[in-house]
Amino acid sequence: FREGGSGATVGTGTKVELTMKGRLINLNGVIFYDTKSNDPNGFGEGTPLIFTVGDGTVLPGLDSGVVGMTKGGIRRIIVPADVGYGKYPA
Repeated sequence: FREGGSGATVGTGTKVELTMKGRLINLNGVIFYDTKSNDPNGFGEGTPLIFTVGDGTVLPGLDSGVVGMTKGGIRRIIVPADVGYGKYPA
């Protein structure tokens, strides 16, 4: 966890860009999503996940997990099944 810099705080309606890894806790941390693996130019930078908070394009748990962050902040967000994919992914 690291606090971000000064500036606007993320809230509903804020457009955010995340560099992230998605891991499955119950499968020994198997990575299922990594923005750095999506690297079209080959320089290891990856393509960030870009979305607007509250527009329903990402898991509700991820939406609520970024609220309150500022630019440059780091968080570990654990998304429970009821605000993630549920029991079975669609």
